[in-house]
Amino acid sequence: MFESALVDVQESDSKKKHKHLERLLSKAVEVGEYNRIRSSSRLTKSQKTKLQTHKARKTILKKLHSELSKRHNPEETFEEWNSQDSVPANSEAALTKAVVSELSENENEDEASSASEDEVEKHLEEITSTFDQSSTWAKANFLIRAKGLEVFPHHDVPNGSEYGMAGDSRSKVGSKKTHAAHVTVLLHLNILRRNWNLAYKLFCLLIRVPDIDIRTIWPLGIEILSQKQREAPRSGNEPELYKDEKFFDWLTSFYSTRWHHKATTTYPSRRSAAPVWRSGSRTHAPLYVISSLWTLLVRRDFSKLNDKLSEMLLEPPYSTDGVFHFLLASSKLLEAFDLKQQYANTNDANHRSDLEAQIKKTIILTEKSLESCKQCNFSFPESEFRNEIDSIRMIYDSEASHSISTPEHNVTSHLHEGPSLPILDENEDIEEATYVDFSSDNDDYQDAKESLDHSSKADLEFDFEL
Repeated sequence: MFESALVDVQESDSKKKHKHLERLLSKAVEVGEYNRIRSSSRLTKSQKTKLQTHKARKTILKKLHSELSKRHNPEETFEEWNSQDSVPANSEAALTKAVVSELSENENEDEASSASEDEVEKHLEEITSTFDQSSTWAKANFLIRAKGLEVFPHHDVPNGSEYGMAGDSRSKVGSKKTHAAHVTVLLHLNILRRNWNLAYKLFCLLIRVPDIDIRTIWPLGIEILSQKQREAPRSGNEPELYKDEKFFDWLTSFYSTRWHHKATTTYPSRRSAAPVWRSGSRTHAPLYVISSLWTLLVRRDFSKLNDKLSEMLLEPPYSTDGVFHFLLASSKLLEAFDLKQQYANTNDANHRSDLEAQIKKTIILTEKSLESCKQCNFSFPESEFRNEIDSIRMIYDSEASHSISTPEHNVTSHLHEGPSLPILDENEDIEEATYVDFSSDNDDYQDAKESLDHSSKADLEFDFEL
């Protein structure tokens, strides 16, 4: 999070790409001169019509290439810019005159341009097209230098410094990397100052810089979006999807572990730019996926969390990582707590029966997920989970035991074997023939029988309420 977010893409310093750039710049100047001459008032109407043909265009571009390639006097090239106005004003008339004479001399000749010139002209048309979305070194340098600007040369910095690369005694730092580093510093400063609006703008600017690895700065973006969400005025209704959830969904879909995005295949160094626990693989789940699920759990969005987990747990690396089984167990346990609260607050017997079935099903899924955690060697407080599950079961187990037991029982119901006790009037003495028969093998009953035989029967009285 505090390292450089810019991916180091090793660019070739071969002479071929620089030569191709120079040819693009010279071809742009030639095309600009061709368009100027075609609209010049020195040409007749028939000559302008002839210039519009493909054959004449090739002829004139070839003539312009030869004329512009000539060496000029030092006073004519004292200040030369790579733009369409790079031709000195005093030589424009000479170029126009040369083009007119070329049209007159080669009116009936078939000029064939070289394949390399056609290729350069085609590439020039592609990179200057508004529909071209490519991002190459040649295009970037051409657009910069064609506007009369210049590209800062790379400067060396000692290895081991903030922007140095490991393995090189000297490292090259360009302007893009320098700007990205400055924006990153400003981003951290505004986060520490809790200036979330400016931090949000800086983050949006930084993630749009080419070759920025967003996986290195996504925690900063999540913190900014969460803080802005808290400071936003409440409308009374919860949003269907928070901005940080959108950002998590984008990260999960763009940096998928199933396949590598084009951005990672174009530059192979991007795959190794982040550690495996950050970028994700077929054996390691990325941290932003785990954080997104924890966010849903904290917000108690169980339906969305369960849907995502049910899909993730079908394939690795999620099915082999115990933290995802633990998240599912936690989600189901919290659902059981909500169902328990509903069960305690309702008196409808049918509704209670449905809630009890849902609670039992949820507890079974929780225990199943906890067993999966053990199989994945994931450590968790098992005793705490077991205590919570037992406390949930207690509410409907106590109701079941209370419904089975009756509030009042007849004394004679426990003495169902043998003759029953006689029903006596109040204060009536028991005769000697009257006895209590305990027909049981229990030792307690035998001891009670012997104690009754040796006691004074005249002192015993039984009162029975009819």
